[in-house]
Amino acid sequence: MLVRVLALHFASLLALTLPATASDVPRYDPVAWCTEVASTGGGMSEVIKAECIRGEQSSYDTLKDTWSTFPVKSRKWCDEVARTGSDGSYVILEQCLSQESESKQRNDNSTFKF
Repeated sequence: MLVRVLALHFASLLALTLPATASDVPRYDPVAWCTEVASTGGGMSEVIKAECIRGEQSSYDTLKDTWSTFPVKSRKWCDEVARTGSDGSYVILEQCLSQESESKQRNDNSTFKF
């Protein structure tokens, strides 16, 4: 019985952390992330947690509409960045993708002269 419960728990965790397909926005746990952020410093701020969750929801909603427009390489890289030190943050993911896109545009126009 314990093995079955552990297997189900592992499967549910795996489903939260892996995208269903490469074209899907990754699945993070924003409540856990925001609880961690709100608990920094030893206390727990409900204000910070609520604002964090709002920000995560906004970024997730944006990413649902724009995810497929980013190159796969950028999506993979930014997913790794967003998961650094946590299960993941949609705000960090969105910011990373935005910065990668802006940098690509600037780099496309860059030249080097001797």
